[in-house]
Amino acid sequence: MGIIFSFNLTTTYNTVLWTMEKELYGSLFLFGFLALFANKRWRWFAYTVCAIVIWGLGKHWLNAFVAGIFLCDGYVLRDHLPRWVSDRGLAWIGVLRASRVVSITGTAALMMLIGLPNHGGVLHLLLALLVSFWVLFSEPINAAFSRRLPVFLGKISFGLYLCHFPLICSFGCWVTLYTRGTLPHAASAATSVLLTMAVSLAGGYLLYAVADRPSLGISKTFSSAVIALANRGSARRP
Repeated sequence: MGIIFSFNLTTTYNTVLWTMEKELYGSLFLFGFLALFANKRWRWFAYTVCAIVIWGLGKHWLNAFVAGIFLCDGYVLRDHLPRWVSDRGLAWIGVLRASRVVSITGTAALMMLIGLPNHGGVLHLLLALLVSFWVLFSEPINAAFSRRLPVFLGKISFGLYLCHFPLICSFGCWVTLYTRGTLPHAASAATSVLLTMAVSLAGGYLLYAVADRPSLGISKTFSSAVIALANRGSARRP
């Protein structure tokens, strides 16, 4: 509970968990937003208003959730694009999406932006938005991330996120101390990195198998039951 409601960066053994509090409040914000605006045609205007208000409050991390639902809405409703884009415009969009040159150029540009100053965390949020959009937009990049290895890493990513830092500070440190007296520095560092990566991936998969996968099944069952009740209630209304 302390991780979510009273996280202290100076006393924790797993500093990357600072996002957990933000994810909880961001999720509650999304539930409220969807409850109010999900069925409204003018929800695009609500995105803009929410983003401006949140920016004014300095809660830039919360705008990541607004941007995420904006991207999700645009992706789900992409079939409606022909209504307000000309045939010529759609043809150009198709060419840009399929072009390998465009995909490589855009990816290189995003990588160059990584080194710029991260003022108030805004740059990293913007980059996350752009990367997510780029993976959805560029067909070659989308295909690359749809292969078995990226999909597997995506499945275990949360478990890997939870366990990698403690393993670096414990197992990785032990391997370094154990090998530095018998191996050259470069070999000791490489051994530590490779073994820690292997153990972290194994730990991420273990957490996925015992926690993520079962919880996804439970959440799907729960959401299906809630949707069925909602539809049943709508059907009973005159």
